[in-house]
Amino acid sequence: MTEANLKHQLNRGLAWVAGASSFVALLDIVALILILKYWISLEGFGVATTVLAFHGTLELFAEIGLTSAVIQKAHQTENQLSTIYWLNVIFGLLVFALICMAAPLLATLHKNEAITSLFRLYGIHIILRSLYACQQALMKRELRFKELSIIRLLSNSADFFVRVTTAVYGFGPWCFIWGLLARTTIEGIGVKIQSGWQPRMIFKVGETGEHILFGIKTSASESACRAYSNFDYWVVSIYFGQAALGLYRVAYELVLEPVRFTSLVVTNVAYPAFSRLKGQADHLVDQYILFTRQNCIVISLFVACILVSANEILVILFRPEYGEAAWAARILALVGAR
Repeated sequence: MTEANLKHQLNRGLAWVAGASSFVALLDIVALILILKYWISLEGFGVATTVLAFHGTLELFAEIGLTSAVIQKAHQTENQLSTIYWLNVIFGLLVFALICMAAPLLATLHKNEAITSLFRLYGIHIILRSLYACQQALMKRELRFKELSIIRLLSNSADFFVRVTTAVYGFGPWCFIWGLLARTTIEGIGVKIQSGWQPRMIFKVGETGEHILFGIKTSASESACRAYSNFDYWVVSIYFGQAALGLYRVAYELVLEPVRFTSLVVTNVAYPAFSRLKGQADHLVDQYILFTRQNCIVISLFVACILVSANEILVILFRPEYGEAAWAARILALVGAR
């Protein structure tokens, strides 16, 4: 692929990911506003947050960085890809088993028995994701962001519909887990159909040593970072209760979640792009500066709005009691700007 073709493909990929991410962010915000305004209490939202606090960390544990290795590697054999696929499935099942065993302990820790069943239901998401993570990584490797973005639009639309519907019918914090499962199911079906690759019944771990080593190196630091970043949810839940956690989470959702979505627009395209530009130092630096500049411009404008109008936004979008989260939102906005 020539440099011009690569840039064109990256720009198209960035546009598709940006469009999909904007739509997904809008759906999430609308769903959250409706659910918190009409159908779920602060405590219920806090319970859901407790269960989903380490969502990203558990995904990384289940994948042990193998999907990143698939994206990074220039050439891979059928034996390697099939083995990586089955390793993902095995680790997904292991993480699910750990979740089932740990759920009662976590319910006791957070003084809420509902967490046992909620956490176990969430664990099904880990198994479902392990069934298509390798194919998704291959599509990213091939810069197939158009197909991935369409799949994301469909899966998040399913999440929105199921989450809101179950909230309307009184499922409380369960609505967030059922929505996540709907999203994972639709995403998995879409990736399976579009990827064009299916695993064989091959399991040769010895041929995937480089993938495993690379995956462990890349996922270890990211897992630790995500766990550390979200540990504050459990601190708030344990010491101040689920209602206080609900307020804290609202502030987070108002600020850092949109910032995270904005950043993911760039990072989802950047990692495969940088893998392709490996060994081309000048082009790599130019692309990095371009991605960073785009990221900073969008995030800075958003953070400025939060700093000025946090209280008004919370009261108008949710309910008057959510205005108590305004100062937390402003502090998190400064963190987001950093």
